[in-house]
Amino acid sequence: MNHYYSDQPTAPSREQSVIFEVNGRSFACVTDSGVFGRSGLDMGSRILARTFAADAPDCTTALELGCGWGALALAVLAYRPELEMVLVDINERACGLARKNLEKHRFSAQIIHGDATLTALPNTPAVLMNPPIRAGNVVVHALLTRAHALLVPGGQLFFVVRKQQGAPSMQRFCAELFGNCHLHVRESGYWVLSCLKTQ
Repeated sequence: MNHYYSDQPTAPSREQSVIFEVNGRSFACVTDSGVFGRSGLDMGSRILARTFAADAPDCTTALELGCGWGALALAVLAYRPELEMVLVDINERACGLARKNLEKHRFSAQIIHGDATLTALPNTPAVLMNPPIRAGNVVVHALLTRAHALLVPGGQLFFVVRKQQGAPSMQRFCAELFGNCHLHVRESGYWVLSCLKTQ
């Protein structure tokens, strides 16, 4: 099945403009068919950005696995404009949109097109992720496992999942993988979870 977690989406391109506001800043962006959240900033990413900004105040660098058109990155940068970000996505169309949207709002970030489970990526003190649930558990678990591998000791993974889409089982998976998994926020059916890499 072809969906947003695809290298080359088969859906014909239909660009559209969206506007959203985070932390008092307005963002006018371009989205497209074949990418996640084409109608605007999704609620999960909004909650994740706010939680990360509040609960990881000392972090200066972050890696986002699955950046889409740049919505989560822009929301995070609305709170933390000094943050250095590296964004990666398997979807080439999404990467192009992310680059365009971040440049439009004068944010610089390294954007990498590739499979986040295989592509060479830098080690980092923080990983952010709104997992591609439609891609299935095998893909999501592989991304979580890669996040663990990429984190430096003492680094943290922050991610968001809806309870009805498997947040409890994902928390159990990460608790086994990392040895811990903390629930930060429950809001509007979403759970924001974080894991600390201890070694």
